[in-house]
Amino acid sequence: MKISQRSTFWLITVLILFAGFIGGILGNWIFIYLLDKYYGIAAGNYLVAPNAGTIVVRQGPKNNVINPVFSVADAESSLSGIFKRVPGDSPLYLPKDKLGQAITVTADGWLATVTDIPVDKNGQWSDMVVVANDRRVYSIDRVLTGAAGKFNFIHIAKADKLTVRDFILSQDLLIGQELYGLEWQGVVERGILSHQSLGHRSSEEASLELSVSGIGERNIALFDGNGRIAGISRGHVVIAMDSVKAMLAKLLTDNKINRARLGIYYVNVDKGNAAAAGALIGNGSSAAIVKGSPADKSGLRAGDRIISLDGVAVGPSVDLSGLLEEYTPGDSLHIKFIRQNETKEVTVVLDEVPKK
Repeated sequence: MKISQRSTFWLITVLILFAGFIGGILGNWIFIYLLDKYYGIAAGNYLVAPNAGTIVVRQGPKNNVINPVFSVADAESSLSGIFKRVPGDSPLYLPKDKLGQAITVTADGWLATVTDIPVDKNGQWSDMVVVANDRRVYSIDRVLTGAAGKFNFIHIAKADKLTVRDFILSQDLLIGQELYGLEWQGVVERGILSHQSLGHRSSEEASLELSVSGIGERNIALFDGNGRIAGISRGHVVIAMDSVKAMLAKLLTDNKINRARLGIYYVNVDKGNAAAAGALIGNGSSAAIVKGSPADKSGLRAGDRIISLDGVAVGPSVDLSGLLEEYTPGDSLHIKFIRQNETKEVTVVLDEVPKK
């Protein structure tokens, strides 16, 4: 049977398309194999920073779904640069001249930053400006100090529809998880979450800290593989977004940040046993109870192990100071604790953290 020229054309076309399809699959498999074998990049799961010469690997846990459309550019859209104001009608702000950066936390102009914002002679911030993610230059009209003075909230005037990324809280991060440090119009770094910061801390030290290896001492923002903000780096200290979220809630609700005080120093313990978990009151050789504080008035003392606040269990996975961020001065707090193997309960009325 003689095959027509038209049939021959379509047969060749189908064969070429089929060969191309099979070749693409085989090529992708070979590409993934070579990446895994020679570069240690599992399953070809990677993203590339714009104009970067290196690959930034995304190797989240298998049970942590990675959004394949996330890129450095997406995450960077939530960052802004902080500059000293340049005089003139057409000022030019270059990335190399920035004093710091900030993360957008509300679309209408609230940003979080670890950069100190100096006031001018009139008690305002007219000497500073923000170049936001929409590439417009904004004046700063308000600055509020967040947890323990370790970060600030700044508000920029006349901002609207800024890009905001989701937060990921410390309890949703996994040890060994990769995090990506981004600098506004700058470097990209990859780090590994090793643990939450341990040691004695104050119940009013609202900033929960993370330990991330591989991140330099720049002031950068950290993101997970899904582009969610995990923390803000201040030098070698990484402040978890738990603190930012809690302080932001107070700011948006009360239009100010007034933090409640319990007045203890403690260390999270679990001893490998959930039944032994809690916040152990103690501060080494220093006083563990702040004199005149609600804790002092309630009779709490060093060696007590607090196991719950208002029925919520506390310990390494649920930090006491993080729970306190949800309270305001004047709130009553029911505390359950262990003293010499005996369970006790007490109710305290929180007062306000004194202004420094």
